[in-house]
Formats: sequence, C-alpha cells, structure tokens
Amino acid sequence: MPASINVLICDDQATIRQLMRLLLGTLDDVGAIAEAADAEGAWERMAQGGIDLVLLDLELPGRDGFALLERLMREAPAPVLMISGSARPVPELEARARALGAIGFLRKPDGVTTTHEALLGQLAERIAALAAAQRQPAARPATADRAGAGQGPLIVIGASTGGVVAVTEVLRRVPQGLAPILVTQHMLPGYADGFAARLALATSHPARVACGGEPLTRDSVLIAPSDKHLAVRRRGPNLYAELDESGKVAGHRPSCDRLFQSAARAAGADVIGVILTGMGRDGAEGLLSLRRAGARTLAQDAASCVVFGMPKAALELGGAERQVPLGRIGAEIVSLIENWPDKRAGAARLETLS
Repeated sequence: MPASINVLICDDQATIRQLMRLLLGTLDDVGAIAEAADAEGAWERMAQGGIDLVLLDLELPGRDGFALLERLMREAPAPVLMISGSARPVPELEARARALGAIGFLRKPDGVTTTHEALLGQLAERIAALAAAQRQPAARPATADRAGAGQGPLIVIGASTGGVVAVTEVLRRVPQGLAPILVTQHMLPGYADGFAARLALATSHPARVACGGEPLTRDSVLIAPSDKHLAVRRRGPNLYAELDESGKVAGHRPSCDRLFQSAARAAGADVIGVILTGMGRDGAEGLLSLRRAGARTLAQDAASCVVFGMPKAALELGGAERQVPLGRIGAEIVSLIENWPDKRAGAARLETLS
C-alpha cells in the first residue's frame, strides 16, 4: 500500500502556499498538507508530530529559513526541502542549505528559469523517493550475509548536537552494503523516524529506525528510537539488534555508551566505533570499552564539530585512537574495512592521541 507523505509548507506568502498546495494535491503519495506563515508557526506544527517533509521558504519574517533549518536539524530532524525566490546565486544558497542539513534546494516558479511544471516534477521525484523509503520492510529476513565472527566489521556511530548533519556526511562517503551500521543520535522523542527518512533520502543507505530482533546484515542501517536504547546481541555466530527501555545511561536514552558497550561485548575486535559532535560525555566510556576489546575507534576532530564535548571526552579517556576531520571519517572507515584482514595486529595498540 502506498505510503502517504504528510507535508508542511512554510512560506509567508499566501499565494505561494496556495500554489504549493495545488501542486502537491496532484501527487498520489501526498497525504495531509499543513501550512505555516513563519518560523514559529512551523515549529509549533512540527512539535505536534506527523510531518514527513517540510517545504521551507528561505526568507521568512522574524527568523529566516536557515535559522529554522538549524533548529530542526538540532531538535526535530526531518527531511527539509528549501525553496527560494531570492535573487542571490543558487549555488551559494544551495551549498549553505545542504551544509545545514537540507536534502535539496528548489526555486520558486518565475515563469522563466523555473516553471510550475518543472517544480512539480522536482517535488514528485523527491516525494516518491521519501514514500519509497517509508515502504521499507520493518525487518529483513535472515540471510547468508549476516554480520558475525569472521564476517567483517560492525560500524557503530554515536552523536548528539550537530550529529544529524555529521552522521549524514559520514554515511554519504561509506558505500551501501559495506558493513552493518548502527547509529545512536540524541534527539527529542518522536523524531527518529524523520531522521531515518532524511538519511535514506540524503545517502545511498536504506536507513530506518530499529524495531529490535533484526539480524545485522551488510546493508543494515539502523537508527536508535528516540526513547529506547539500541544495542547489539550475539546469538551463536550472528549479531542482532536489540532495544530496551532501561534507565538512562550517561544521562541519555538512547545512549551512545549503551550501544558501544554492547558492541564490545558482542563483537569484540570486529567493530569500528565512531563518536561525533555532541555535548557532554556520552559515548566516552563505551568507546574505551571498544578499544580495550581491540576495535578501531575514531573521534571527530575539534575543528569540524558543532560541539566538541563528546569526542573530547572520548579522547581524554583514551577511548579514541585519533581525531579525524568530519569530511574524512567516511573514507577512513572504508580504508579500515578494505584492510580488515590485516588490522588485528595493530588494533589493540595504544597510540599517542592527537
């Protein structure tokens, strides 16, 4: 059954909102359509939940679209398409929009460079992709490419403030099917689905929120629910995702420490642990557990972090082998996996941390 995509249109011009509503109304994948005339109205509607896609005007009264985009990516991640009629150069605006977390940048119709038909086509393409992502099965049947002993590494990633963009940047540079990937990202309750949908649209990975009990295969990309811990459990030679609602760890549920420590117990040295931008210390103890188990561990460097708290704590504790700029973490992961048969000799060696 086709997925229905609920859309929020945020634009201060009533005529544009009406036009967007008319265009969206012609698309089979679109469900409910909500409207907001400014950033505060849009935020209030997002707080009610149920929005799958935001069409966000760049120029808004009071707070511009970029400021709202930053807040959404920080507190309520969801797929966002920026839409602008600004005369400023498109490459400049699009680069900033994508850097802040938008999945795309569209031009308002002007009858010359962008027609109504062209905008409708762009909207149809993006919404069809989002609907397809939402139709992913809740769990994949067990197959021969499960992760387990001798099957190669498991990738576990932890992040908080600034992590929505950072996780996306890492996954963009890691090919699909290379290894199972589990992600714990701190966010407000109710927004994990939006984060997973955004990842699926912005990367080549079929990201989805974990439901627990899934066998980890090489194309698994599972996101922690926003109110449960995501962990790894071994059953015989194979690894599975596990969810639990136990108390907070390091002040958080889901907790990066919980994910990392479970991966250390279940998979030992067959793990690559990555800690990204975020406030506080969550993940530091867990990354140390991974390193002591012989896993490879990386921390995002200070210069590329929105908040250097979590990576800094992991480095100071000795859990991270080294700092890596955000733009190079994906390539580093790929390199480690490509050389995985040779990595064990040096994996447990403590190095001077940079």
